[in-house]
Amino acid sequence: MTKVGLPPVLASAFIVLNGRHGDITQHAHQRGVCRQRLYRETASVLVAVNGDQARLRIEELERIIKQLRLEIRQLLQQLAQSYVIDEDKQECFAATAQAEGVSLPVARRLLHIILGEATPSVAKLGRYSKRAAAKATAVLNVLDPLSRERVEQVSADEIFVGRRPILMMVEPDSLCWVGAHLTERRDGAQWAEEFAQLPRLEHVLCDAGTGLEKGLEQNNRQRQEQGRQPVQQSLDHFHVVREGSRALRRMQGQVSRAVERAEKAERTVKQQARRGQKQTGWANKASRLWREAEKAMDRWRDQERVWQKLCAGIRLFTPQGRLNDRRQAEALVAEVMPQLEGAEWKKVRRYLQRREMFTYLDRTQARLAALPAEARQAALRAEEITHMQQGEAAKTCVVAAVWLMVVGWLRHLAERLAPGVVQAVQGIIRQSWRGSSAVEGLNSILRMQQSRHRRLTQGMLDLKRLYWNCRKFRTGRRLRQTPYERLGLKLPVENWWELLKIPPEQLGEQMSAPRVGE
Repeated sequence: MTKVGLPPVLASAFIVLNGRHGDITQHAHQRGVCRQRLYRETASVLVAVNGDQARLRIEELERIIKQLRLEIRQLLQQLAQSYVIDEDKQECFAATAQAEGVSLPVARRLLHIILGEATPSVAKLGRYSKRAAAKATAVLNVLDPLSRERVEQVSADEIFVGRRPILMMVEPDSLCWVGAHLTERRDGAQWAEEFAQLPRLEHVLCDAGTGLEKGLEQNNRQRQEQGRQPVQQSLDHFHVVREGSRALRRMQGQVSRAVERAEKAERTVKQQARRGQKQTGWANKASRLWREAEKAMDRWRDQERVWQKLCAGIRLFTPQGRLNDRRQAEALVAEVMPQLEGAEWKKVRRYLQRREMFTYLDRTQARLAALPAEARQAALRAEEITHMQQGEAAKTCVVAAVWLMVVGWLRHLAERLAPGVVQAVQGIIRQSWRGSSAVEGLNSILRMQQSRHRRLTQGMLDLKRLYWNCRKFRTGRRLRQTPYERLGLKLPVENWWELLKIPPEQLGEQMSAPRVGE
């Protein structure tokens, strides 16, 4: 049988605590140590048995663990809020700022808030944006042929950078910026080259610019030689409405000045009366000036009423809610033209006499005529009622409900006669553009950005154009769509900066490869 001996420390503690007189001395002699060592070992055993030291150590370790967990939690929160701004992000920031129209010094000041002393210089940000502009040009060389072959209508205009023109072209439905060519001239030959890049072009909205119209004529001659249909031209209503508003403002100014002259003469009459002097001559003059002011005001009021009637009558839908056509519009113009008297209306009268004013009505009627007659009439009448209901200022709930029932019944009837005709009619109406507000809106954005840039190069224009076409709209019927998506062009990536990183050859292969489900 094996016996397990006690450890010396425990044996010493047992003898010190429970031994009889003389046992401590005897045990010390047996171990060859002094009596004080036995007492110290006993104290250590008592501490170990009571657990005070272990408990203190455990409490210290728990405190350290709690502190470390708190530090880890804080570090994780900081990591979630942190953002690594490496060179790629700095380059993206510079390119986006330039595409948005922010100048490089302002962009550097904004970036300095985050990077502090590590902020790159203005010159370095300029190199970043220049490199991105070169990539944008290469990407557009791949995307432009694919997007332009989808364009059937375009708004065209010119904007100047110093003395150099930018030939602008925008697809009105998607607001896709399909052309921005910084060139040395804007004659017919140059515009003909721009239109030749749009193989499916059918309709151009433009102002009465000489070079633009000559370019369209040259392009149509080339199309006729090739046996293709000529491109239709619509004279932009935006400029007509603007000139009419200017004429009314001039007439308002004439009225204001006439009233001021009459009031001045009236004050002179009162002054003569206070002085007890003769008033006859001044009173006659004041009466004559007041008659002239009233006549000017009557003329302003009458012509404003005529102008409002004209503006309402040349729209796609007449004030009565019916679809407009060239015959009705030209009859209205012939009626109100003699009433627009004076030099203020000279440019407006010249615009209204142009046949291209109502090309958009001819185009709409021709496209509608290609649909089945009975189904087209039902669907079109539903759209006319909807338009008339939207134009009414106030309607009771009962009338509105009746109109909704009628519209729903007409659309149901049209779909029974010819499935898909309602959507076709709505698409034709939606595509009936009569103004170049699309290109004018982009021109206003470009002018605002142009004022903040030292100079505007073709590369910078390409950068802005690619950024615009890849940016999602935040409001309106194009909500959460990019111009490229609205036009029907599917990109391999959504982010424009990631698109710049794709080599042009690889991008061309990805765009030409068939997609699943197509």
